[in-house]
Amino acid sequence: MFDGDNKVPVLYDYCPFEDVSLGLVILSDLYVHYCHGHLLEVGGVNDQPSWYIDAMLSIETHLSRLKADSSEKALKKMQK
Repeated sequence: MFDGDNKVPVLYDYCPFEDVSLGLVILSDLYVHYCHGHLLEVGGVNDQPSWYIDAMLSIETHLSRLKADSSEKALKKMQK
């Protein structure tokens, strides 16, 4: 792994994936399917469980913020 813009290797004393819960792994897999238009239940968005829609929207919001932060950092780096 690398540390942001510096490309300095980051070494861990443990596997960082041990901190990821099984639930998060499952939601991440479901998010990939969601992005490709595959929903959890048959039907439309209104037919989906509220926890599913909330989780997908939460993941999308978080990823959008990460992308915006990353784009902002890249723009600042280009301006230097």
